[in-house]
Amino acid sequence: MILFASVANAQTKTNKNNLTAGGGLEQYKGDLGNSFLDFQEEWYGFVKLAYGRYLNHSFDAQAFATIGEIGRCFDGVLDAEHPVLMFRSRFTTTGLDLKYKFANGYLLKENSKIAPFVYAGAALNHHQDIWTNEPRVNEGFYTSINGGLGVSCQLIKNIQFVYNLELGYFTSDAIDFISKGPNDMYLQNTLMLGFNF
Repeated sequence: MILFASVANAQTKTNKNNLTAGGGLEQYKGDLGNSFLDFQEEWYGFVKLAYGRYLNHSFDAQAFATIGEIGRCFDGVLDAEHPVLMFRSRFTTTGLDLKYKFANGYLLKENSKIAPFVYAGAALNHHQDIWTNEPRVNEGFYTSINGGLGVSCQLIKNIQFVYNLELGYFTSDAIDFISKGPNDMYLQNTLMLGFNF
């Protein structure tokens, strides 16, 4: 990777490809409750791999895949030290995003070391119940509309740290076996390392 990095440059029209890898925290919101940005909830992690392609000064396209776990604990105060698990799922996603870059030469310099962005797209998601006692997740494939925001911080001209916060809104409300409100959702906090070629 060090050898590769020594010949790569920032992602531009002459270096159109970007690979990022990392992981983070995955959280659920649905009929069983809301764990978005609730860091007292049990943590469910995931890993992510993404490939980005430069389209023009303002836009990139990105394909991504994640694998990890997602779950939900009881909101009550049965036992703060041993929360009651309501469901736990092996959760995988694959999807496509269109990213709008603020470091596009109009708002910020294209080679800016701090480069914020927003993005939107869609994903195909799969839930596999890994509860040991009884089914708590409606297993299968689900589609979602995804969107988020993030920022990349250039370490050297070819390698950057990337943070993004992504919301996935399922097109179904049946994942947790309950359908009585808005569709189920998930939130991913991700920190990645990327390089361009």
